[in-house]
Amino acid sequence: VEARSHFGSSFLGFVQGTKPIVQLCALTAPRTMMQFEAEVPYGVQPGQTFMAQTPSGLVPVQAPAGCVPGQKVRFTNPGGASGTPPVLLGAVVGHVEAAPAAYRPGRPYRVNPQNAQIDNMPLLQGIPVKQAERKVMEIHRGAELAQELPPFPEARRCRDAIWVVLFGLTVAVLVYGAVHFSGSVSKEVKVKDADAPAIGSLLAAGAAGGAASLVAAMAFALLANFAPSCVVWTSLLFGPGLMIGLGLVLLSASALVGLLFIAIGALSLMCVFCCYRHLIPFMIKVVETVASVMKENPMMLAVSLLGSIIGLTWSIACGLAFAGAYITYQDSIKDSSRAEQYGLYFVAVLIFVWGAQVAYNVCHVTYCGVFGRWYYGVTQGAALRKSLMVALTTSFGSICFGSFLVALIR
Repeated sequence: VEARSHFGSSFLGFVQGTKPIVQLCALTAPRTMMQFEAEVPYGVQPGQTFMAQTPSGLVPVQAPAGCVPGQKVRFTNPGGASGTPPVLLGAVVGHVEAAPAAYRPGRPYRVNPQNAQIDNMPLLQGIPVKQAERKVMEIHRGAELAQELPPFPEARRCRDAIWVVLFGLTVAVLVYGAVHFSGSVSKEVKVKDADAPAIGSLLAAGAAGGAASLVAAMAFALLANFAPSCVVWTSLLFGPGLMIGLGLVLLSASALVGLLFIAIGALSLMCVFCCYRHLIPFMIKVVETVASVMKENPMMLAVSLLGSIIGLTWSIACGLAFAGAYITYQDSIKDSSRAEQYGLYFVAVLIFVWGAQVAYNVCHVTYCGVFGRWYYGVTQGAALRKSLMVALTTSFGSICFGSFLVALIR
C-alpha cells in the first residue's frame, strides 16, 4: 500500500505490512487524509462502485470516467471516519491507453466489424474476458455475413417461387368464378329488390370512394413535405378531439355514452401531452425525412395508386365469386354440417385476406426498397423502378408466402 500525507505529501512507506505505519500516522495525525491505489476489477464500468481493501477496512470506490478493468485508480480515504463509509471517487493513475477516445458515456462510436477487438470496443470492456471474446467472434461472423450478402446486390435469386404458382392458381380460379357467377348475382339482386342499383353502379360508387380516399392520402403526403409539424400534431389531436366532439353531441341522447366518449378523448389527450410529448420532436423529424425522400421519388404515389386499384379489384372479384357461389349452391350449403359451413367461410376469408395482403405488401416492399436505397445511397435515379421490379419478381414469392402466413393467422 502506498500512503501519502495529504497536508505534507511526505512519503510514509511502501513496505510489506504497512498496517503499523498507517496506524502510527493515524495516531500522530488523526485527521490526516490518506491516499490509496486500487485496481479496477473486471466487470466494473465507469460510474459503478467496487469495494477496495484499506488498512481501516473495505471502502466503496466509484470507478472514474475513462478507466478500464485492470487499471489502477487513486482515491483518498478519510482516516478515522465513523459510521457508514462514504463512496469515494477514484482518479485514473497515469495515462489512459487502453480506453479509446470514444469511450465516454453518451457519445457514439463506430468500429469496423472486421477489425473489432476488445481493446477498441468500449461496450466489451468491463465484462468477463471469455464473454467478451465470444461477442467479438460473433461480430466477426456478422462482418463475414455482411460481405457475403451486401445490401441491394445487382443480381438476386428468386425466393419461395412455389408460392408464386400457388397464388397464381388462386387468382385464376377466383377470376373465373367472378366472371362465371356475375350473372347469377345480378339476377338475384333484381329478383330480391327491383329498386336495387345495378352492379355497374355499385362498382362505380366503390371506385369513386377509393379515388376520393386516395386523393386525400396524396394531399396528406404533400402536406407532410411542407408542414411536417402540422401533420404530426393534427394526427395526434384529431382523434381525441373528434371523440370529445362526438361525446358532446351524444350528451343530449345519452349522458352515459356522451361522458364515456368525452372521457376516452380526454385520456387520449393526456397520453399525448404527458407521455408522448417528449417524443413528438423526433417524430416531426422522421416525418420531415420521409417527406423529403418521397419528394425525390414522387412516383411513389403511383405505386400507392396501383396498390389501391389492385386491392379494390380483388375485393370486387372476391365479392362476386363468393356471393355467386353461395347463390348457386345455397341449398347444398344449408344442408351441410356446421363444421363444413365454417370451413367454407374460413377458406373464403383466407383467400380474401391473402390477396389483400399481397397487394399491400407489394407496395410495402417497394417503399422499403426506395428508403433503403436512399439510406445506402444506391442507384438514386432508378430507386423506385428497381424496387418495384424486385417486389414483382425475385421477392414476389416471399411476399406471397409471408402474406399467406399473416392471412392464416388473422
